[in-house]
Amino acid sequence: MTFHAAHVASHSGRAPNEAPLHDGLSASLDAFDEGVMLLDATGCVRFMNAHAAKLVRERDGIALRDTTLHATELASRKALAALLKVPSRPNEIRRSAPKTLAVHRRNGARPLIVTIARVPDNDSPIRLLVRVREEAGPTLPDEKELQDQFSLTNAEARLAIALASGQSLRDYADVTGLTAHTVRSYMARVREKMKVHRQVDVVRLIYGNNPE
Repeated sequence: MTFHAAHVASHSGRAPNEAPLHDGLSASLDAFDEGVMLLDATGCVRFMNAHAAKLVRERDGIALRDTTLHATELASRKALAALLKVPSRPNEIRRSAPKTLAVHRRNGARPLIVTIARVPDNDSPIRLLVRVREEAGPTLPDEKELQDQFSLTNAEARLAIALASGQSLRDYADVTGLTAHTVRSYMARVREKMKVHRQVDVVRLIYGNNPE
């Protein structure tokens, strides 16, 4: 068992299957300043690099339950679980594009940006590649602050924060299960209440900057 597989076991209390990467590739991924995880069809984490292990240890945004990845904050739990489901039909995996989710953290810290790509069926047990990065920059306000400042509803504030975290409207619709029409309607109301005409100006206002 490699260090990485042992690390998964230390967080879960269960021994994972043998790590799917040789030591040289594992060492190369450890040099990344973002987290990388490989999951099998059951959602079990089979590998994580050193940065991913650090994020899991901190339990601020993501953590392991047994050997399954989950969001620590309730606001992101359902959306992340939905993205981690592996389609049962191989052709769905082949044509699916990577999905990105802004995962909430404690105390208004900037969200973790989680990107999930599905791996086509082959001889490997790996079915999902998960990339986790920490966004540098000023802290995002929480939903209540935005609601109070701009008279936004809960749904509108969640969308505005997701947009400020780098998530596209399309990805937000995918991970929340909302229709594209509903998301566009929310966005139109956000712009109206913030008195701006462009999405980029919504983001500038959220970070306390004047729109151009």
